Amino acid sequence: MGEQEIVDVASSNGSDLLRVFDSIPGLVFVADASGENIQANRHLLSFVGQPLRDATLRAWNECIHVDDYNFFIGHWNRGCRNGQSISIVHRLLRFDGTYHWFHTKAAPVCDHLGHTVQWHGLLENIRSYGKITDELSSDAGSFRSLLEALPVPVMAALPNGQIEYANQHACGYSGLSQDDYRRFLWAADIHADDAFAFTEAWRKSTASDNGYKGTFRLRAADRSYRWCDFYGNSMCDQDGNIIYWCVVTIDVDDKLRLQKHLQVAQSRLSHALKMITSTDLSTSLAQEVNRLLSAVITRARACHRWLSPKSPHLDRALFANEGIIQDATSAAAIMAHAASVHQRTWGGQSVLDLNEIIVNACDLFTAKLRERDISLQLNLTDHMPPTWGNPPQMQHVLMRVIQLGMDSIEASNADTKQLIIHTQHRSKEVFVNIIERSTRTGYANAAVQPDHLADMDGLEVNLAACRSIIESHAGRMWTSRSGNGDRCFSFSLPIHENG
Repeated sequence: MGEQEIVDVASSNGSDLLRVFDSIPGLVFVADASGENIQANRHLLSFVGQPLRDATLRAWNECIHVDDYNFFIGHWNRGCRNGQSISIVHRLLRFDGTYHWFHTKAAPVCDHLGHTVQWHGLLENIRSYGKITDELSSDAGSFRSLLEALPVPVMAALPNGQIEYANQHACGYSGLSQDDYRRFLWAADIHADDAFAFTEAWRKSTASDNGYKGTFRLRAADRSYRWCDFYGNSMCDQDGNIIYWCVVTIDVDDKLRLQKHLQVAQSRLSHALKMITSTDLSTSLAQEVNRLLSAVITRARACHRWLSPKSPHLDRALFANEGIIQDATSAAAIMAHAASVHQRTWGGQSVLDLNEIIVNACDLFTAKLRERDISLQLNLTDHMPPTWGNPPQMQHVLMRVIQLGMDSIEASNADTKQLIIHTQHRSKEVFVNIIERSTRTGYANAAVQPDHLADMDGLEVNLAACRSIIESHAGRMWTSRSGNGDRCFSFSLPIHENG
């Protein structure tokens, strides 16, 4: 069916539907696919006092209260563009010059191809909202007085999510006015990286009776972004209908920063304790081995003298030789003990799930990635065959390479910073690729060449250590660069025989 045929059918159906809608004891309308041309039933026409049945959206919008106009037209146009059901609470001008609160609902009508051909809508008169609004707008209103008494930013919203009132703490924190809140401008102060998640969570909560909770970055009055907890609960009337939402905002930025500092301090303390323990153990072992080696040297010199042809003392030489054997055996036992401790620390060989090791390693960098504004993307192949190796050593390799990638991306001063890790398997090998991607907006060549990585202190040492571990697992490690400038650290390991 062509586009013109769809329009003709929709127009024909619209006329038939209006005859049906005229018999419905409610305010009903039909709109075309674009939502621009609206036809109202006789009850809606009687309410607004307009004699014409057909009118454009602009003409009908003249009946919308001026304070609700931007909110109404924004939601209406967005719904029409996305083909999603529309739900708007607003005030509508009656023929006698008074405004009444309505809950307008509209749903798309689609053809067999899924294309929207019409919109059907219903306006429900909700007088209770007018009473709530009066309370919120009145200085003497008990509800508003209660919100003002709370020592935190609080917003009151209508059932569809439209902010109707914000207390002075909310206005002071954000630097926005009551008008800005009503026009939903406050949502623009949500950090761009959190905007989609915030909007989706808010939409799902207002579409149901579920409470709302989330942590997002909000721009404060000083234009800095701060982490805030959002809590929302609905209040219902006796019939269980949602009257309004109450949303509380709590600044937790300082708390999160303190937690990050605490994590860093704990990490440093743990490292220091390990170093102290390792140093003490190494010092003790070294002293004992040195004592035994000194004894071996002393006995060896004595044995050499007693075996001299001029004045041999074979019994003494034999006794010294036995002492040498005992001291050397003790030194060997100490070194074996040290090797055993090292082996217990690193663990033994076992079957490895590389995907699981990668996830565990990335979890350790969650706070650092967020602190540096680096996004992490994991593209892990399902059903990866297992490999064979030492889990702590493999996690150590991944952590070193991830840290190198983060340092390199951070040094690039790019606008968009991303670390990508993906796995795959071919033939008898499994592959891991850690890709660093840095881009700058507003440049002809957006890719940032990470040549600075070659100048980083300890790079070669780190890569050499990682390569040594990979090769000890019968694997390979290499670096490469794609055509768009992305640098990639890659390594492969053989698939386990029984995998």
